[in-house]
Amino acid sequence: MELRQEITDLSRLRRWNGVALIAMAAMELVYGVLSFQFLNLIRMGGDDSVMPSVLHGLWNGYEAREAVVVNTYMVAYVICAILGATWTYGAVRNAAVLDPKPERIGPMGAVFWYVVPIANLFLPYRAMKQTYNASCRPAREMAANPPRLLPLWWGFWLLTGFLAILVTGIYGIRPSSADYQLGAMIEIAYSPLSVASIYLWWMVVTTITDMQQAAGRAAPNNLSQEVIQ
Repeated sequence: MELRQEITDLSRLRRWNGVALIAMAAMELVYGVLSFQFLNLIRMGGDDSVMPSVLHGLWNGYEAREAVVVNTYMVAYVICAILGATWTYGAVRNAAVLDPKPERIGPMGAVFWYVVPIANLFLPYRAMKQTYNASCRPAREMAANPPRLLPLWWGFWLLTGFLAILVTGIYGIRPSSADYQLGAMIEIAYSPLSVASIYLWWMVVTTITDMQQAAGRAAPNNLSQEVIQ
């Protein structure tokens, strides 16, 4: 029996990732504006010169906008997560075809480690570094230092994740008005940082996709294996 392993074309999946990431970046910016409005409303609540009826109307308008933004944000987040996981699986699988090594983190592991506490701080990055190095022509050592893009992306990923956890903690333990203000300010700062993280992830997706497609075109005969039974 002949078993043929070929590079999976991820270009179409890259385009869909791009569309979803643009939507996600837009929602991050909108959420940042919403957080700014939230901060102003909290401050207005402590201003005795603002009539209660006016403040009540402003809060009602804010809550209506918040419901739409949060629901849209969650849809965009889930779509980005699914597309990102699918691309990661395909890219890591391609890396195993380009440079087969048993000690490599596999496609399922590269996706699974994102949701495992502690391990998600370093193993997803290791998998992406291995994938980048395998996609180079000639392939580099799995542990070779990648270009600045990868650690920069991972640094922003960890930073925004930490800020999201911090805000959840602030809001989760009987928050005072001061706590709400602090949480809102963190969310305002989070918005542009998250957009930067999204852009860096898009660059990782684009770079590795292009490298793997070029590697597949350059050496098609090296991407097949025959198994005789």
